[in-house]
Amino acid sequence: MIKKRICNLFTETMNKKEAFAYFGIKQTNERWSWSGISANKDLVVLTIWSDQKKFNKQTKTFQTSTFNQNNEMWINDLGNKERMELIQYCIDNLDSKFRAIFATPTNPGVIDETRDWKKGMPYDKQWFKLTKFNSRTGEFESESFHDNDSNIPKIEVL
Repeated sequence: MIKKRICNLFTETMNKKEAFAYFGIKQTNERWSWSGISANKDLVVLTIWSDQKKFNKQTKTFQTSTFNQNNEMWINDLGNKERMELIQYCIDNLDSKFRAIFATPTNPGVIDETRDWKKGMPYDKQWFKLTKFNSRTGEFESESFHDNDSNIPKIEVL
């Protein structure tokens, strides 16, 4: 269940814990968790860095990708391992659908060993669906879709 609160999600700054709590998710670890799952396991939430998403003005949807983002630096991190498990759960049990938190890094465009969270925004306007997943590295692509969209993307598992 999504925890509604009165705020302007486009301007209000949230820390990571608050952003996950918006969706009713308690992170495994507040420092290294970049994904989460609801207590009843009916919702997965993934963090999407703001510089790893693009908005398509024609379809009014977002496309995201973590491919070719210095993966060798974070492939063995606990947060990536947890996210890989939750993405696989999402594929197997939730038709690859998830909710997103848009995270703005302190240094946009700089992909290094530690990305610092500047602010976050739970995005509840559209659902996302995984469109590509590398189960060995944790890299993934996704696309948002409208609730009434009959052209929901399919998943490619590598």
